[in-house]
Amino acid sequence: MRKALIIGPVTALLCACCLYFLKEESPKRLIIPLGHIDASEVITIPIDLSVAPVSRFSDLVEDVFYLPLQETKHSRIIRMSDLFMDDEHIVIVDEEGQKLIGFDFDGNYLFDVYKKGNANYEYTFMEAAAYDREKNEILVADTKKYIWYDTEGNMVRSYRSVYDYPHSLAILENSGLAIYTEYRNNENSLNPASLNVLDQHGELQHRFLPARTDTRSALSLGNYSRFNGRLPHILFSRSYSNDIYELSSASQVNLKYKVDFGTHNFPADYAETVLTNPELSRKEVRKFEYDNQWARLFASGLETEDFLFIPFHFQKETFYAYYHKKSGNLKYYHAKEGHDIGGMVAYPMDVKNGYFVSFVSPEELRESVRQGLVKSPENITRINQIENTHNPVLRFVKLREF
Repeated sequence: MRKALIIGPVTALLCACCLYFLKEESPKRLIIPLGHIDASEVITIPIDLSVAPVSRFSDLVEDVFYLPLQETKHSRIIRMSDLFMDDEHIVIVDEEGQKLIGFDFDGNYLFDVYKKGNANYEYTFMEAAAYDREKNEILVADTKKYIWYDTEGNMVRSYRSVYDYPHSLAILENSGLAIYTEYRNNENSLNPASLNVLDQHGELQHRFLPARTDTRSALSLGNYSRFNGRLPHILFSRSYSNDIYELSSASQVNLKYKVDFGTHNFPADYAETVLTNPELSRKEVRKFEYDNQWARLFASGLETEDFLFIPFHFQKETFYAYYHKKSGNLKYYHAKEGHDIGGMVAYPMDVKNGYFVSFVSPEELRESVRQGLVKSPENITRINQIENTHNPVLRFVKLREF
């Protein structure tokens, strides 16, 4: 009896250890092959950095208007990180507040979704979010779980998934989901992918672009990879690449644009060589890029019917470019310029009826007027009418042809 008491726990311990090591050392497996990227109609966009940037953003602007967002105890935005729009709703992602807030196109508060907690219908941490424009549903990515809510905050459905920690999400047809994760091998695969497409039940359907799993995380902050736009023109780009891809359906990815900085392009093998070197610190890598005068995209593009927005870094500075599709002309400017339309020129997050939509703080707008940086009497009047609230103001900018 005493031997049994001793042998039993020892056997259980040995079994547990075997299971642990088997789990840790389980062989990687091949899963769905990576899909084909169609590069048959790629458009190359040259950016000549020897040409001086535009000094006034207003020189490119045909029209601008501002939309304040109503501030209540339910609609106060702590830090806006993304926005989505359809014909009736503006949905703001408040990353710090861990909630999503809906407004109409008069800026009036409509709804908010905040379900943080440990219940099955709640999320412990909102890693990313998206808005289903067809069904008016909110998607929240939690750790290894995706939850859909209606605009009243009721859970519609959910599923668990190994594809967690996404850099960006996009809702596809029939509630499919595109998940972009640059550096992870979530499924322990021999052929890990950066872009994974799931169906409405969370089952893997398609995979594109090999993940750079050997890139050191300390050096992995190249692009702020995010999906921009909506089907069939969802744009995204990869870290340390000047290529812009288009996700046109759940099963189709195109290489749509190549940005060419000429002699300031990164070497083609940069990400696979320098960024995997364990002897280089992040500071050394940044200095290496600066000394070589390389330019690179730092986020995905965003387009209207007439224009493509291109953000890039060069010589430790941030620049924004707009490419006119019809004429092939391009203008770029320093991101610090643009006070002459009110506030800093912010990164646009969505488009609406030919307008690029970004946000700016009310205080920045008023300070621009006080400093005499805003020249348009109409814009001065509009800015002075904005109440002194904490919530950001949406800025809609339509460009003129050039």
